[in-house]
Amino acid sequence: MLPTFRPDSVAAAQKRAVTIKTRDKKMKLKLVLALSLMLPMGAFADDHMPPTNIAAIYECNLRDGVTAVDVVAFGAGKFKNWAGKKY
Repeated sequence: MLPTFRPDSVAAAQKRAVTIKTRDKKMKLKLVLALSLMLPMGAFADDHMPPTNIAAIYECNLRDGVTAVDVVAFGAGKFKNWAGKKY
């Protein structure tokens, strides 16, 4: 059987009750603070990535006699080999 609790005085019992309430409030504050710091991190983790590029774009001015087909051939051949070694 559990021993009976006998406070030394009413003031001591009230002090313990206030201490427990203060401790509970501090714990609730810490819990709310921890959740408020962790919740925004989860909001960014829902896979809203922008779509990837599916086309290569060459920004250039073509000289006379050069066509877009020539630019694509250059990008797929010599330039691709050079870029593969450098980057």
